[in-house]
Amino acid sequence: MTALAPGILLKLVSAMKTGVKPTGEHRSSLLQVTDIVPADLDEKSLWPTQGFYIKVSDSSHSIYVSLPSEQDDVVLSNKMQLGQFIYVDRLEPGSPVPVVKGTRMRGILWWVRRSR
Repeated sequence: MTALAPGILLKLVSAMKTGVKPTGEHRSSLLQVTDIVPADLDEKSLWPTQGFYIKVSDSSHSIYVSLPSEQDDVVLSNKMQLGQFIYVDRLEPGSPVPVVKGTRMRGILWWVRRSR
């Protein structure tokens, strides 16, 4: 069973400068979603207009990242939730936070079922 690896988040951040995947060519890094915050709200309807900031953790460090704009519906449709594990290929520089690329999601219940 795959587990969170302390320090992998620091490797992902440092890999933004080098472009080398920290886990090798055919593996992705496992992170856990710990917070979801709207980047900007429309004042009249309180609807997110600029996407979301996602706080991810590797069990020892955490960082806010954003999803690519075409993946905003992942949060709006509740496909991404707090406590959920996600696989991440890499981080790309972004402003004000890095952008996560190559995201695949696994639900908490999936991990419980697989561990039995």
